[in-house]
Amino acid sequence: MGYIRVPVETNPETLTQEMFSYIQIQSPGWVPADGNLDVWIIRAVAAKAAENRSLASDVPDDIFGTMGASLFAIPPVDAVPASGNTTWVMADTLGHTIPAGTFVGIRNANGDLVSFYTVADVVVPVGASTTAVGQVLIQAVDPGVVSNALTGNVELISVLSWVSAISTTAPTSGGTDAESIGDYLDRLSRKLQGLSTVPILAPDFARAALEADPGVFRAVAIDNYNPYSNLLTANQASAETDASGWINVSNATVASSSAQAAAGTKSVSLTAIAAATMQAGLSPYTTMPITPGQTITGRADFRTAVTARQCRVYCTWYNSGGGVISYSNGAFVTDSTSAWTTATVTAVAVAGAAYVGLLVEVASPGAGEVHYVDKMSLRHGSGTDWVAGGTPEYGNARMVTVAAVDANGNAVSSGVKTTIGTYLNARREQNFIVNVVDPRYTNIDVAASFKTATGYTAATVQTSVVAALTAYLSPANWGIDPTSSGSDQLRTWIEQPTVYYNELITLVSNVVGVDRVTDLTVNIHGNAATRADVAIDSPTGLTTAGTITATEV
Repeated sequence: MGYIRVPVETNPETLTQEMFSYIQIQSPGWVPADGNLDVWIIRAVAAKAAENRSLASDVPDDIFGTMGASLFAIPPVDAVPASGNTTWVMADTLGHTIPAGTFVGIRNANGDLVSFYTVADVVVPVGASTTAVGQVLIQAVDPGVVSNALTGNVELISVLSWVSAISTTAPTSGGTDAESIGDYLDRLSRKLQGLSTVPILAPDFARAALEADPGVFRAVAIDNYNPYSNLLTANQASAETDASGWINVSNATVASSSAQAAAGTKSVSLTAIAAATMQAGLSPYTTMPITPGQTITGRADFRTAVTARQCRVYCTWYNSGGGVISYSNGAFVTDSTSAWTTATVTAVAVAGAAYVGLLVEVASPGAGEVHYVDKMSLRHGSGTDWVAGGTPEYGNARMVTVAAVDANGNAVSSGVKTTIGTYLNARREQNFIVNVVDPRYTNIDVAASFKTATGYTAATVQTSVVAALTAYLSPANWGIDPTSSGSDQLRTWIEQPTVYYNELITLVSNVVGVDRVTDLTVNIHGNAATRADVAIDSPTGLTTAGTITATEV
């Protein structure tokens, strides 16, 4: 069904008759006479009313036209000028350049001259008396179909004394008229009838999350991303084939065992060589690439064959050459003979880290003592639930992950996350998986040194610099879409995974009272200061202001 216009009567004679009928109802017996003043007044009022009603009848069309172009990104089709290829003959062989913007004309069937212009410079070299056939492209000055199908001799309008003749190689073509408002509104109506309120693309899910609960102020959606992943392979995570990938780190004989299993039919068995703490870990050659500042969570389930011991897991941080930088350990748990006990560690990748590995530890077992480890995993973020090894983080078809925050940039409550999940799952396509997670926060330190401009107080400017940097790194402001505008701009959120060094310098330079920036360093809190861009933990990453200092020098 096409567009249905709002019915507004605009015919002055019809309006006049309506007025006559009204008066006759109010005063039976009254007859309009063309020579009477009252009839003249009625006809004059009807004529003016018709003009106003004609203008009013166009308003809904204009409103819907603007709505279609701005809200639904379905603009009307604009007029397109015709174009054609021409060959130019010179009056000499001295060499010339036909400049862009040279005006020519071609006469239509009525003998009217239709104006065209050359699109680009064309060089006719010394010794040549003509351009290549069709080399000079011309385009109509006025768009529309009126400039189509013109051919034959071309008349030069601009003054170029060294041009002797111009001809087309084929009729001009490609000109189209602008779409009428009626045709556009019919097309818009058909298009909108085919639109669905079901979220399809990642931005659709982010916008829908804003509608799910009043506690949601901003939301971002990551397409094909699974936060519940496992960076280990299937065999590393459960030793179903063998114990390859796991090596002795200290006092342990490592093997794949079918005696116990938390997942599948096997686990990794650790047998103490002597009466001392034993450790096993992923081979350095099977570690996972990461970047400093990323949050990583490791986990493993423990069970003992006989004696309960304290157990824990570590993230092992490696540099780009595979050397160990340091370890981050989780809390001790005590395993048992009757059930599996989960140990976890969540840590931020340290400065210089290029890879992360998983290490498991059993404290102070006796010689020959056996403990089992299963359901191992490494994951970006802080999730501790286990999924099978080899579950990918990216590239998951028909999956989207949504993170939401309040007006201050704080993660919404678990109740609000549940509401978001329920709302989105009720509207998603069938077999489409929606994950709702907390954002990832990276604490950023900045130290700026500056010169105070003449006429300003250093202490006041220092306060302003700290305030500007703090606001810039606030989770309430990070990732706001700079291309958006209006009152809703503060509610936008796009992925911004990098704190750019030069943007921080520009920010401080633009603070009122700063003459110039003399130095600036930036780093993830706890890491070494740098004069370079800093990658934050992502996706769904936000920054927070760490230690912010400003010094007048």
